[in-house]
Amino acid sequence: WREICLVLPPKLEVELLRDEVVEVAAQNVLGLPFRQTLRGEAARAFQHELDHLDGILIIDHAGLEDLPTDIQNLERPYHDARQRRAFARRIYQGETLYN
Repeated sequence: WREICLVLPPKLEVELLRDEVVEVAAQNVLGLPFRQTLRGEAARAFQHELDHLDGILIIDHAGLEDLPTDIQNLERPYHDARQRRAFARRIYQGETLYN
């Protein structure tokens, strides 16, 4: 899957893996819990936006050598740590978080 991000240069695309299906546990505006399964584009968009909440950009999913030189130079000091965060998976079973 190739992605772009509106906070990055417009022609920058990154090839990355996203789950095709995700199950989301959340609360509605009344605070009542619910679960919803997202598929396809909705699942990928949710993962992209969740990455933003965790301070992760699509460039963090890429290998440093796959990025344009100017972005490599900016990203190099931070890339390893940011990539580890990008690839960490939060998995919940019921109310329990498994890292």
